[in-house]
Amino acid sequence: STFEGTGHTLIALNPLGGTLAVGATAAATGFTNAGDITTTAATAIKSRSTFSAWARHNNGGTITRALNVGSVTKNSTGNYTANITASVMADGSYGYFFSSTQGASATAIYQDSSTAPSATALRYVCANTTTAAAQDSTGDTCVGVLP
Repeated sequence: STFEGTGHTLIALNPLGGTLAVGATAAATGFTNAGDITTTAATAIKSRSTFSAWARHNNGGTITRALNVGSVTKNSTGNYTANITASVMADGSYGYFFSSTQGASATAIYQDSSTAPSATALRYVCANTTTAAAQDSTGDTCVGVLP
């Protein structure tokens, strides 16, 4: 996620790695933990294209890190549903991203067209890039939702 402060000072936050990078002229104060920033009125930070919800999970659907995703349901082999916390999204009209740490065979991830995204759920499929068959990733899978 990228944030822009007064004077176009860039602050980059990586929620999956818990890292924060601040430009040399940034005057953010009170930073104690990843995602914990306090500023003065002169250094106010506005969000630009940040995720409303995201999760990192293993091939069983167990979440290792998340924001506004209460659980991930494993529907079948390679087929998952991210259960988004109520009232985070107004409806299913949002952008989303998928990524995977893959493993031995390359994995493509796409939105499951059999179920439309809703305000509280996003269903997706992990598939082998060679055979197109649904498969569980041998690494972690990440899903994110943008307003």
